[in-house]
Amino acid sequence: MKISHKLVGSFVGISLLTGVVGAVAVTQAQKITETSAITEAEHVAEVMAASISHSTFYDQKVISTEKFGELQHYTNILHDLLKRDIVVVDRQKLILADAVPENVGTIFDHDQGNEIRQTMQDKKPRIFLEKSVDYPQGIKLIVVPLKASSDTIGGAVVLEWSSLYDEAIAQARPLLIVIGLTSLGGLVLALLVGLRMANSITKPLQAVTTCCGVAEMQ
Repeated sequence: MKISHKLVGSFVGISLLTGVVGAVAVTQAQKITETSAITEAEHVAEVMAASISHSTFYDQKVISTEKFGELQHYTNILHDLLKRDIVVVDRQKLILADAVPENVGTIFDHDQGNEIRQTMQDKKPRIFLEKSVDYPQGIKLIVVPLKASSDTIGGAVVLEWSSLYDEAIAQARPLLIVIGLTSLGGLVLALLVGLRMANSITKPLQAVTTCCGVAEMQ
């Protein structure tokens, strides 16, 4: 293999490595953004659950039926003013309040992995994707337990965190674009510089080789 080919191959390899590093950086930045969005969503859901528990539980076991209207009003305010959509369910997954009022009184059955039931059992927040006729692409949801007391779970709060995720991605998008463009620029620059250096090195070598060959022939 000619020296020029070896040099070009080396610089092409360096360029590809630069591109891979850039792609990894973009992927990691996106993962960090998603993790941050999940953490924020969990915090928001827990704050809402704590607020609901404090204002609607009256006997430390179940939600007072007299306060269903207040609970729905609270849910409507979150939707209208803060653009936060929540669903409140009891231990049987009966919807007590919903950003879509028509769903109140029905059973929440969009958690295909039964995440709501699991969360009410072990008190651990979970995220899942809801797919339905209204949301064929799916929407991101997080469920947290609704505590009636320190050791009793009276239901669960389900928060749609697609909006939080979209907000986080929108804030991170400029950084992701900069990382991507920088990586692409580095790849192109490394390739161009490599080709230029390969030519500047191999041409003198070829000239010397040619001169030596002519001298031997004489």
